[in-house]
Amino acid sequence: NNRKILSEKAIEEMEKPEINLNMVQYAPPIGTGYVYALGAWIINSNEQGLATALAAPGSNGCYPWIDICHHYAALIFETGKNGEQKKDWYIQLKNNVDDIIPGNCK
Repeated sequence: NNRKILSEKAIEEMEKPEINLNMVQYAPPIGTGYVYALGAWIINSNEQGLATALAAPGSNGCYPWIDICHHYAALIFETGKNGEQKKDWYIQLKNNVDDIIPGNCK
């Protein structure tokens, strides 16, 4: 209904890295190699280290992401995989979508 729930400042804070890779003692395989923000893994970042794409994968084959540069969000559900996640497949799918939708981050 055209109502703001979070301020722009709050969203900026949620998209900032909260840890660096040296601080991570354990990450699930799908989060390995990514920096964590508030509630999501930063899967792409700009030159300043700020998030340009974030993902919050679930343990049972759900892979949501939002891409700030390309102005879209996606939600993928897998069935019949017993929670086995395909990180490389998700990233390849995202890269394919990114190739189609123009982006504008620096």
